[in-house]
Amino acid sequence: MLLSTTLSTPLQARPNSSLKSLRADTGKERAGDFSILYAMNYFNSADAIEWASEEKMYGTDGRLLVLKEHVDPSLFVIEPVITKGVGSLEVFHEQAKEWVLVDGKHSKVHDVIEEVEGPGGGGMIVFVGKAFAKAYGGESIKPTKHRCVAPRKEEIGVQRRTVIYEQKYTEFMGGD
Repeated sequence: MLLSTTLSTPLQARPNSSLKSLRADTGKERAGDFSILYAMNYFNSADAIEWASEEKMYGTDGRLLVLKEHVDPSLFVIEPVITKGVGSLEVFHEQAKEWVLVDGKHSKVHDVIEEVEGPGGGGMIVFVGKAFAKAYGGESIKPTKHRCVAPRKEEIGVQRRTVIYEQKYTEFMGGD
């Protein structure tokens, strides 16, 4: 597992690196583990929103985005649900054919977490990646399409911080 503290430049795995991954079952080194832990900061400043607009970072539904619509190449991604502050993360609901806000105080997920965990409670979101869908899903499991939308007017200037763990093993990644 590698750590990145910048938005766009994660540390890259290198052969013979001093960063090693150990198998949980044997304690021996696991070759081909390119899993990564990202620390993300979406600044949400007026300048950043203006830049996204100038770069025409719009979603398929016309929403202004700070992270483009995509699916991850990995097995899966785990991200904490942000229940306070800026709501930005949306996933595409395949059956309803619509984008659903899954974090922040305006999301339905927030309401469920508050009901179950109480105020300030938290949860985790697990995204299925392309590698998992290909290896295990056939036609029944699709990778999770997601994106981050620009903040609401009242949230401009409020930073969104999160940590994302992405599981990647060479044998599942293939060539696509």
